Amino acid sequence: MGWMRALWVSFVWMALPAWASAQATCPPEVVGCHAEDADWAYAASLFDTVDFDTGWVPSSSPIQLRFTFHLAGATEVDVGGTPTTSWPAPLEQRVPGREGTGYLSSDYGLEIRLYFRFSVTVAGVSYRFEDEIDIPYIPMDFRAFGETGWDPWLFPPAEPAQVSDRTEPITLVDVGLGSIVPIPGVGGGLRVDSDLQLDTSYQTLRIVLDEGDSADITMNDGFSILPPTGSTANYGAFRDVPVHPEGVLDYVLSLNFVPTLYLEILTSTFTFPVATLPVQLADLMEDVVFDDVVVHVPLPDVDIRPRMVEFGDVLVGETATELLTIENAGEAELEVLFDPAPSPFRAPTELVTVPPMSSRRVEVHFEPTEAGPVGGMLLAATNDPDTPTVLIQLRGNGEEAPMPDAGMAPDMFVAEDAGTPGGLAGGSCGCRTAGSRGPGAPLAFAGLLVGLVAWRRRR
Repeated sequence: MGWMRALWVSFVWMALPAWASAQATCPPEVVGCHAEDADWAYAASLFDTVDFDTGWVPSSSPIQLRFTFHLAGATEVDVGGTPTTSWPAPLEQRVPGREGTGYLSSDYGLEIRLYFRFSVTVAGVSYRFEDEIDIPYIPMDFRAFGETGWDPWLFPPAEPAQVSDRTEPITLVDVGLGSIVPIPGVGGGLRVDSDLQLDTSYQTLRIVLDEGDSADITMNDGFSILPPTGSTANYGAFRDVPVHPEGVLDYVLSLNFVPTLYLEILTSTFTFPVATLPVQLADLMEDVVFDDVVVHVPLPDVDIRPRMVEFGDVLVGETATELLTIENAGEAELEVLFDPAPSPFRAPTELVTVPPMSSRRVEVHFEPTEAGPVGGMLLAATNDPDTPTVLIQLRGNGEEAPMPDAGMAPDMFVAEDAGTPGGLAGGSCGCRTAGSRGPGAPLAFAGLLVGLVAWRRRR
């Protein structure tokens, strides 16, 4: 059976260029394969995002202000894959990631912006200005926002996708060093700035199929087995597979202190920054369970009838033909490839394709070369995951042709006179061969002539 499967696989891949679009995700050496793109989105929000923009006010004034406000607390994760189902049985489900579909964004905090502009003309000269200006005592950017994209699923041990952002720093301490360093001409100070930093990461842990009915996929190149459904222990005409990824979000909130020392000697200033001193405030983890996407997998479903082909008695050298009906009750195209039939039987050698929900008839021939009963098995390989091979019995009987008849010339009998010796009255047969001529010959000839004339008149 191994060589037959290898022959089938090589033939199918050469003969079916329509599978080219699925070759990127379909594993090698498969009988059937269905690939379909799917996308999942997850959003976690602490509260609704608030955006406010006054626009330029007053609208008709040469001097205008614009104020914007953004308050957000949300995380978004988008992933895309290509669920791929392949067989021979059992069905194998893979869900490779789709390039460029991974997306992670994290937006938490407050951002306030103030803009100023004017446009005036004085003594024929125009003056224009527009820029963002500081708001006293209020940090304009108290918001941690980041976004990134990636290609694969990022199963462990791969590094997770991560975004990081820091708020605008706030000065906590700014003191001079004159009281500490009593040297004439030497001054300086100590400044300590602080900001908040939010690091958000996401990693896929598994891909769950069929609500746990089958094993999870826990690696990029892994796969899961889809068991048959229902009590009939087969896959049938199609299979609906619910698929969803599961992962984890990790939030790390830190408070950073950035001290800076500086010295002022005469007219020169020397700045000595100190390494950032982070203080972790929180480390929170959140499970991510995406909604199911139902992947519809059309399958072929074969039935070949009859399974026993009786040709009966056939003369040696003659050919008898019987029909096989190949029915496809599935939703995908069915392919059937017959193994070379044992002599003296003959079956189709080309690939037979049957569209979904239809049937096709093919001829099987019996050509006996000698007398006697003959039997054999015809194997058909199919792309039906339930029935990868079908066995058909062939039987017939060869008969010798009859010898041709050489033929014999009929004797012509003439009657003898009853009174002659050896005649009928004497008890003998009274017959002569056509070569003898007796008195009854003219009478017989005359009777034949009269009958012929009467027959012609009737015509």
